[in-house]
Amino acid sequence: MPHPRSPVSRMVVRTARAPPPVSLPSLRHWRRLPSFCSPWKDGGMAHDEAVGHHNPGGAPRQHGHHPSGGASPAPGHVHRDDERAYVDPADFFNARAREWDTPQKVAFLHTIAEAIADAVPLDRSWRAVEIGAGTGLLGAEIATRIQHVVLTDVSPGMLEVAQERAASAPERLSVARYDLTEGPLAEPVDLIVASMVLHHVGDLDGLLTNLHASLRPGGWVALADLDPDPDNHYHEDGFGGHHGIDRAALQATLRTLGFIGLTERTVAQRTKAKDGVDYVHDVFLVTGHLPQSQGR
Repeated sequence: MPHPRSPVSRMVVRTARAPPPVSLPSLRHWRRLPSFCSPWKDGGMAHDEAVGHHNPGGAPRQHGHHPSGGASPAPGHVHRDDERAYVDPADFFNARAREWDTPQKVAFLHTIAEAIADAVPLDRSWRAVEIGAGTGLLGAEIATRIQHVVLTDVSPGMLEVAQERAASAPERLSVARYDLTEGPLAEPVDLIVASMVLHHVGDLDGLLTNLHASLRPGGWVALADLDPDPDNHYHEDGFGGHHGIDRAALQATLRTLGFIGLTERTVAQRTKAKDGVDYVHDVFLVTGHLPQSQGR
């Protein structure tokens, strides 16, 4: 088995890089940028998922054996042979956008939204961006507590579903195809959120640097992701991203960038079946904010 990538070694703050800001003239006219990084090389996500009870410890746990058979996967679940046919991540997400919002995903993202609301002092005047928003479930929940959320992703299929969701509340939600690894926002926002996105991003240091540059003074970040999975039980073999994220390393990088008030805690679990075994993975939430006064 190839040695997994180390999130710690890749999360290095770039001080020399200064990408030009992206012009965002208004919340309803966001400039659209091309493609996200490729989260798959020749594989995809493992099938089956669920929200579990809190069980701290970080490493995935074996949850028992699970009989494998030839039945078709349930909507929103992915079969490995099917995954290998979807090498291109855009094709992978586009093909599944209409069946993405399974009851498990809805419950999971509700849990993440509640955890963010508990950890961040959300204000009705705030504007926020969700990166890797998919169909917009998380951002739509956050939008009920603040002024406006822009749902960003790079999958046209996902964004089409997100746009339908946004149409029901256009004063609170809008949608844009946007990649924060390409450059920071020219119009800073009050909050940036992401759920299960960081482990797909190759250039984590670039993303976090641009994230920092996209927040107003006092602005907040809320990042939910998987704890380290060194044996790669969460994804299929050939997954091209990180095998989880070290929450301590993530906090250290954010601290170096200038974030203060950093907190982390386990907020949910996901169960994935691989090779006939169910593995339980902890999901953490890291939050923090910038000082109220800082040079820009």
